[in-house]
Amino acid sequence: MIKKPFILACILLTVLVLAACGNSDTKKVNKNINLAPDDHLNMETKHSVTENTDVEDYNTGIVPPNIKKASTPAYPVGSRVAVLATHKEGMKGAKGTVVGAYDSTAYQVDYAKTSDVREVKGYKWIVQEEIQKSNDKLLQPGEHVTLEADHLSGMRGARARIISGKKTNVYMINYQLTTGEAKERNYKWVIESELMKEQ
Repeated sequence: MIKKPFILACILLTVLVLAACGNSDTKKVNKNINLAPDDHLNMETKHSVTENTDVEDYNTGIVPPNIKKASTPAYPVGSRVAVLATHKEGMKGAKGTVVGAYDSTAYQVDYAKTSDVREVKGYKWIVQEEIQKSNDKLLQPGEHVTLEADHLSGMRGARARIISGKKTNVYMINYQLTTGEAKERNYKWVIESELMKEQ
C-alpha cells in the first residue's frame, strides 16, 4: 500500500515542476521590434492612455550633460506659464513654473518598452541628447534609434522609431495637475509652442 507521505511528496513535486514550466521568461523583449508604418495614427490619444495608467515617472531633474542651455528662451527659468500640452491627463490648462530651458531638437517617437512587450505610441518628447549615437544629425521620420532617456519605466535602452522632429527650445517644468493631484516636478519635456505666459 502506498503511504500518504509518498503521495503528498509526489503531488508537491508535480506542482513545483508545473510552476517552473509556467514561469517562462515572459519579460524578454524583442529588441529588434519592427514598428508598423501606420502605428502613429491617433498617437495623442494612445500616448495618454498608455503612459498614464501604470508607469512610473522618474522626474529627477537630471538632464543630459551635453544639452545646451537656451541663450534666448521665450520662457526663462522662473517664468510662470500656462501649459497647453496634452501629453497626459491633467496637463492642459495647468499652471506651472519653468525650471530649465534648453536648445535642442525634440522628437516624437514610438517605442517598445524594455520592461515588457508593450509598445508606446507617439511619445512626446525625446531630445537629441537622449538618443544613442545621434550626434547633432537631424533624424528623419522612420529612422530606428535606441533611447537613453529615462523619463518613464522601460524607456532607457528601448528601441524606437522617429515620428517627427523639430529644432526648438525645450523646457523642464514644475506644474500643478488640473486633476487636483500633487504638483509634478521636473517634467521633461515641453516645447515652446506648448507653453504660454500665465494670464
